[in-house]
Amino acid sequence: MMSMFVSTILAFYHVGVEQKYWLGPNSCTNSSIEGLTTDQLIVQIMSAPLVRCDEIAWELIGISMAGWNALISFCLFLTWLYCFLKNPIK
Repeated sequence: MMSMFVSTILAFYHVGVEQKYWLGPNSCTNSSIEGLTTDQLIVQIMSAPLVRCDEIAWELIGISMAGWNALISFCLFLTWLYCFLKNPIK
């Protein structure tokens, strides 16, 4: 049950990064190139990750993969919570 709760939180965080509600980690978002020399810019480009987590890679009916992950994880969390509360451990 707790794993689905943590999965839900992480998925909502990822959705927020994709929608630009907040910044993601520096390792997967774009940084400013203002004031960089050509050599510094080349170093930044060459060390950039191949996949950026602040861009939507795939979506279905307007909901990104991270959004679907959040919805499904939350539904599973609620299902497991309901089952736990209905049949508590004795």
